[in-house]
Amino acid sequence: MISRPIHSCIISFIAILLSAYGFAQEPKLFSRSDFDLKGEVKNCLVITNYGQEEFEFNQSGLLSKSITRFTEEDYSVTYYKYRDSLLLEQRNENYAQGQLDEGTSIAHFYALDTSNNRKITERIFSYQKEFLDQYEYYFDEEDRLIRVIRSNEEGVDETEVTYTTYKDEQTITYSVNGVIQKSIRKSIKGKGNPDERHLELTKEFLGGQPNRAVEVERDPDQYVLSSKEYYFDPVKNEFALRQRTDYEYDAEGNLNAESILLGRAKSNKSYIYQFDGSEFKNWIKQVVTPDNTYKTRRITYFDSEPKTEEK
Repeated sequence: MISRPIHSCIISFIAILLSAYGFAQEPKLFSRSDFDLKGEVKNCLVITNYGQEEFEFNQSGLLSKSITRFTEEDYSVTYYKYRDSLLLEQRNENYAQGQLDEGTSIAHFYALDTSNNRKITERIFSYQKEFLDQYEYYFDEEDRLIRVIRSNEEGVDETEVTYTTYKDEQTITYSVNGVIQKSIRKSIKGKGNPDERHLELTKEFLGGQPNRAVEVERDPDQYVLSSKEYYFDPVKNEFALRQRTDYEYDAEGNLNAESILLGRAKSNKSYIYQFDGSEFKNWIKQVVTPDNTYKTRRITYFDSEPKTEEK
């Protein structure tokens, strides 16, 4: 069976839609698979027609450093420090005209408490040594996030996370200070059949009222097949479809086609790849048509020479 990680552009699309209100969730660890990378990748430089991004990984496959470069002198760097697979520190540094901007650079420090059920404390400081926020993440006996307490000079906010199951559906609800902010409903369609589909519907609320939603459909290998974005129609008092995107992949798990329906307008995108000569067959050039945009990746493996675009 082919391992099928979610394509990085789909991750970005879904993350943008679901993160608008800064919902409190436990810190996420990023690994090679989150960036469409296979095998013992040490470094990946992504060159596009709008800038550059660089990702470095440790030998365990976890992201240790990322750079987003807008110009030679304007860029941002994020460092990740671990103990085994436990995230200890994350530093976000912004540079303008080659100089560190301490006013917008911040550091996150994490501490784990396992004396009872797992608890993670995150403290955030500016590079000017100003305390900004503290988050305390509490987990239950099943290691599920159940509560987040955020505290700063403005006060304290508490996020409660509840889990309910009805038949084959599970719903996770996030409420901040007693007001619902988000719900995630997970279900399986055609369970046990060859065409089994996993559905995840995320609803966002604003002031306790429905605002928008995203539904993601995956195959049994958790490969994203479609995503639907909804807005809430107050007149009809229901969610209405704004945009639907369907995805197709090749046998190696690379995205090769998108079909986008926005209102009555339909558009299509195709993805063309060039692969490196390694046993892992990572792509080193991606061309999107009819946009004619491109990405080139320079990949370095542990104990190997860089794999670059072939002439």
